[in-house]
Amino acid sequence: MLGIGVRKTVKKARQLIYRLSYNTLFFFRRGRIKKFDELLDGREAYFTIDLHKAGFTDQLIQFIVFYSFGKSLGCQYYFTELDSNRSKAGHETRDNAPYRTIYDFLGCHSYLKELSVEKPSSISKPITLDLDDSFFNERGLVQKELLTKYLKLKLYPLIKKQDNIHIKIGLKGHSSFFGTYNMLEGCQDAKLDFRYGFESNHKQTPRTSSYKQSAHSMVVHIRQGDTAIVRTPWNTFVNVWSGFGIDHSKIERDTLEEARTYRHIVVDEYHAFLSALGKHLRDQFFPIQIFSDGYKRAFRDLLGSSESFSWAHEEIDKLKTSAETYDQKEFGIFDNDEAFRLTIGEGDKKLYDFVYALLHADVVVMGTQQRMVPKFLSVYCTPENMPLVIVLYNKFVPSRFGLGRSKLLKNYLLVDINDYDIPAIASQVKEFVLSRKKKD
Repeated sequence: MLGIGVRKTVKKARQLIYRLSYNTLFFFRRGRIKKFDELLDGREAYFTIDLHKAGFTDQLIQFIVFYSFGKSLGCQYYFTELDSNRSKAGHETRDNAPYRTIYDFLGCHSYLKELSVEKPSSISKPITLDLDDSFFNERGLVQKELLTKYLKLKLYPLIKKQDNIHIKIGLKGHSSFFGTYNMLEGCQDAKLDFRYGFESNHKQTPRTSSYKQSAHSMVVHIRQGDTAIVRTPWNTFVNVWSGFGIDHSKIERDTLEEARTYRHIVVDEYHAFLSALGKHLRDQFFPIQIFSDGYKRAFRDLLGSSESFSWAHEEIDKLKTSAETYDQKEFGIFDNDEAFRLTIGEGDKKLYDFVYALLHADVVVMGTQQRMVPKFLSVYCTPENMPLVIVLYNKFVPSRFGLGRSKLLKNYLLVDINDYDIPAIASQVKEFVLSRKKKD
């Protein structure tokens, strides 16, 4: 097998060859690219966006990329409702009307309607433009100019006979378009401001559940769920995390360390770190807000695959009983400490509380199991309002802990959970808060 270094060299060489071939293609087809522009100048041209089912942060990343492409083609955007796998129950109300989805809570729909033209009364059948992030990256199509030329060549034969142009931009495959988002620095040319949409949505009725009782706010997310390690009632350990290269999930181990990977940060480690840090910052951050999805999903995954273990019926029953109190046992160290305010679970209201807290946080603490927070902050923050993000890791420095937008990455502080200097970290937090206060 080829080593990692050799594979990277081969990949870069392949990308270079592809890029040269596409540059040659674009040169010889420049006349067709010009005709595309001429067609759009003389006709009504619209685009909308069709997102595949995923978490809302994944969808927001895709939306930004697709919107940027649509505008670069010279088309006008018209609104179609976004629909996520998350938060559809509408448990929370505002002005006696439910937030049907997370997008209603965030104000995305009302904001996008402001950007939208009215949907034309007579419009041609949509041309579906399915995009593939992996395809672009493999071929070195990571510059906006190259991507736009590629899309124009792809669309020209499909639109040349249409009186008006209607393009529906969607996703091919399962790629999340993080690669393109990173390469294009968060697609800043799209000029989207989702935070403005959020603030407009909550301007008249400010939320009262951010729990901000002190001068500054520290928000912690402890992801467990489908990434957790579960301790069985008979004192063995099972890692339920099966994605992202985890190679020994769903195997019963005798010790926590055997089940653990370098990506796992356990609850006790969060508590030890936050308790020590809190003693230096208590006058500024009180209480520290702790959010977690808890272990319910971990137990669902584990019990759903129980047939792969040699467990007796009595053991499975014990596991089900353990699931009922597991969150309380694991997070009791926070719940019994007045320095913390604990919220566990995945319901709509808890999600909205967490999102709201993130958008008002001065400091955010997370571990390397976390994926949603960096994506969310990448969409909703600027260098001026980005919090300080403390990333706890286990020995190995994470290669990725943020998405795109290099100006935001300086706000990430990486801390090895096995070796940290609390006074130094507290000093950095105080310095950051002070600099932020001066900006305000």
